[in-house]
Amino acid sequence: MEHWNSTLGSGFVLMGILNDSGSPGLLCATMTVLYTLALTSNGLLLLVITMDARLQVPMYLLLRQLSLMDLLFTSVVTPKAIVDFLLSENTISFGGCALQVFLVLTLGGAEDLLLAFMAYDRQLMKQHRMEHWNSTLGHGFILMGILNDSGSPGLLCATMTVLYMLALTSNGLLLLVITVDVWLHMPMYLLLRQLSLMDLLFTSVVTPKAIIDFLLSENTISFGGCAFQMFLALTVGGAEDLLLAFMAYDRYVAICYPLNYMVLMRPRVCWLMMVTPWVLASLNALCHTLYTMHFPFCMSRNINHLLCEIPPLLKLACEDASRYELMLYVTGVTFLIPPLVAILASYTLILLTVLHMPSNEGRQKALVTCSSHLTVVGMFYGAATFMYVLPSSLHSPKQDNIISVFYTIVTPALNPLIYSLRNKEVMGALRRVLRKYML
Repeated sequence: MEHWNSTLGSGFVLMGILNDSGSPGLLCATMTVLYTLALTSNGLLLLVITMDARLQVPMYLLLRQLSLMDLLFTSVVTPKAIVDFLLSENTISFGGCALQVFLVLTLGGAEDLLLAFMAYDRQLMKQHRMEHWNSTLGHGFILMGILNDSGSPGLLCATMTVLYMLALTSNGLLLLVITVDVWLHMPMYLLLRQLSLMDLLFTSVVTPKAIIDFLLSENTISFGGCAFQMFLALTVGGAEDLLLAFMAYDRYVAICYPLNYMVLMRPRVCWLMMVTPWVLASLNALCHTLYTMHFPFCMSRNINHLLCEIPPLLKLACEDASRYELMLYVTGVTFLIPPLVAILASYTLILLTVLHMPSNEGRQKALVTCSSHLTVVGMFYGAATFMYVLPSSLHSPKQDNIISVFYTIVTPALNPLIYSLRNKEVMGALRRVLRKYML
């Protein structure tokens, strides 16, 4: 009885994983990012299923319940663990511990049963799938890309092959050099390495299939393959959109506040700049992919585009997609305009600072670096704005195909050349790596 009374009065001390970790700060940051991801993704799913009348069917209502349970489950544990670590306070009262145990058991048990009901719902759904849905799943789509409409498809295919090989080689070399050379392990080049990785992935999502399809005269893509290609393209494209804004901020800090650069761009901040674009872009891509692919497609199987993207796919939908097109426009503006404004603001401040530099050499170096970045920004944002911000009435299949070739093939091939050929540190590092490993 005495021990029980003592426990009631003083509670417990939670000795969690953060106390035993070798890098508690990094682990806490990872937990924070994952918790934010869980809140955002489950919150978006709850909102979409609740607001859209077309999703008021058993499958999505059960999915909404799963999102609610996941949201509550992680909120029972994670916020307290993070706050306790930041405040160096790991105690929990007797009543708080009892409530936490009750909530964890309740939510865990409910999710256990819900997953069984969701499996039963999926079994019934397979037996009663819609006719149009079966047709699309069974036959997939046909990608009527730019190669089919070209007057010289052989020459265009050869050009695309050369550009793809250039993109692989240049981005691969840049990745290798920045990874191997310790002199380049600073925020500017770590962000540049992320850009090269994104360009490498972006062009590899589209170009090899387009070339192989042309050579084999086979342009089909399965329903799942189309959804996967759309998700990857939206993820990598959205991540690059945000990364370019972070790179502009990095240059702003380096030029306008050089003495505080290593403080403002400390490793944790740099790490967050590399992870955040992937997290936000993948969430955006997942929502758009799921919503786009839920439409029944019965107008045609021919996609007049180089890859599976939202605008050309919506033209094949049986249902009215005007509301979704408006939402797509709003999302495009939200995802593209704020980073672009941040970039323009950063470079305006950089230009004002550079003009007051006493050293001609420092001024020239800053202008060269910034002009390289602005060239990449102009190419990327110009194509993305045309595709996702301009109204659909201003689009034509031929224009969309040309733009898609530009941002999926041409830009990834040119980006590393723009950065590396005009950057003495990168070229010096490349020579050091070649001398060390090749000679």
